[in-house]
Amino acid sequence: MSFCQSNRASWKFCNSEATSMPRQLNEEEEARIFKFFAEESENVTSPFELNSFYSKFRKKYTTDIGYNDLKVIFFKLRLKIHEKNEYGMDLRVRMMFALRVPVNPEFLVVLRKNAEVEVNQTGRIISYKKYDGGLELVMKSKSKVSTKKSKIENPPTMPNAQIGNLREEHQLESLIMRLTKR
Repeated sequence: MSFCQSNRASWKFCNSEATSMPRQLNEEEEARIFKFFAEESENVTSPFELNSFYSKFRKKYTTDIGYNDLKVIFFKLRLKIHEKNEYGMDLRVRMMFALRVPVNPEFLVVLRKNAEVEVNQTGRIISYKKYDGGLELVMKSKSKVSTKKSKIENPPTMPNAQIGNLREEHQLESLIMRLTKR
């Protein structure tokens, strides 16, 4: 059974070029993408709307990388942000927050030495506050889960675009996991 059949993925997704792995990037292309992540995240106060983020990159840089391939590439590269020591800690935190990156457990330990960090169930930063009073980031629509099973207090309302982004992000995560197991 294919990924699309087993996960009831959307027709649009399953019939796109994203169902195959994109080509390998050279060092210059990868550096350009990380530079874009950094520039766009420099003054971020809330996570990016990812579809417009991909489009913004394509408008800024001429590239032969297809839109769906770019989504997969961004998805994979963002998982390496914590390793990019050429960027300061605050900027890496901003990038991870803006791009909704699950925080590497070892990196989370490092972050918590200098800040109060709250992550959600998927390991993404929802609150970050440096102890010295510097950088502070808070997810605007943080849902609070009660101690009772499956009850949510004050559930956040999401525009359809955000719901679509979450579905698409889940599909990309599943696809990448499946393709890397080959």
